[in-house]
Amino acid sequence: MKKYSTFRDILDHSRRVIKYFSSLKKYPYKKLSLKNYTPKSKKIFIFGTGKSILEINNEKFKHVSQFDSLGLNLFTLHHFTPDIYMFEYIRDKEKFRRWALGIEKRLETSKNTIYVTSDLTLRYLNKKEYAFMREWIQKKLGDRLLYHKLFYTVVRTKNSLPYLYFLNKNFIKNGLIHVKGSLSTAIDFAIKADFKTIVLCGVDLDDRGHFFPSDEEGKIHATNLKSRTIKIEEYLKFIFDKYSNQINFFISSKSSTLAKYLKVYQDWD
Repeated sequence: MKKYSTFRDILDHSRRVIKYFSSLKKYPYKKLSLKNYTPKSKKIFIFGTGKSILEINNEKFKHVSQFDSLGLNLFTLHHFTPDIYMFEYIRDKEKFRRWALGIEKRLETSKNTIYVTSDLTLRYLNKKEYAFMREWIQKKLGDRLLYHKLFYTVVRTKNSLPYLYFLNKNFIKNGLIHVKGSLSTAIDFAIKADFKTIVLCGVDLDDRGHFFPSDEEGKIHATNLKSRTIKIEEYLKFIFDKYSNQINFFISSKSSTLAKYLKVYQDWD
């Protein structure tokens, strides 16, 4: 059964690479260029929305501000403004309202913040049911939005990860990968932008919910549920091991599920 799943994955990854290159659709936004992105340091903090974000006080955020930072999706609800906001399409209108309000508060005060999404999200936003988000982005973000090509794939078995790594490293040089969740895309960005230290913050992958009130407390994060595909934890463990000699990966909290693989970041001074 494992051999069948591996073979199926390899065929699927190959098919999706062909689809990735055959997609020629252009969008009325600037394209994110990894070659032209100029970081201010060799260290990046990537922010999820896990409850452990509450362990990072204002003094620690002052430390973060000296380096590069990227916030994912509903991190817009936090008071700290990262250098980059990376987001996907949002189905729930109430979640969208909260997300959009967080960005609107910053549009005038944070002129250098970059907003990034994928061609897949823009494709979804062209659908009628996402018109509310599409129209808001056109009106509020306009030319401040950058997009990247996304290599989206499904992984059923860890045995296919070496082949997926080969494809990503050799063929998806100007795009970003998505495996199980947007966190994988953010980490792929950090790797391809040549950061040497990556600190994951609020990436708990557990059942404690978010740093803001939500109805997801008591539920394991969806990306770390074992279903027909591997858990994101398994994919990340592969990436941590693969780049262990090139990149220093850290987690911000010992309470994170990933703390069993990564050292807890201590250099807050």
